[in-house]
Amino acid sequence: MKNEFLSKITFDNLQPAMVDEPDESTTYVGFCLKDCNGFSDPKWLIKRIQKNGTEQSIFFANGSLAYNQRW
Repeated sequence: MKNEFLSKITFDNLQPAMVDEPDESTTYVGFCLKDCNGFSDPKWLIKRIQKNGTEQSIFFANGSLAYNQRW
């Protein structure tokens, strides 16, 4: 599955490089730096959107807005 998504990476930190919806209430949105070399490179900013009815909550990996995560 990850290899399939790897081909879709745009390496443009202004637009999401990855979007994953593991279930209908959870969405992960990943942004990566232009020099990112793939999923294991710690150059990702990852946002989780959690839906509960009509409410949405947004969380960032480790509570950080830094590009220092791995997908």
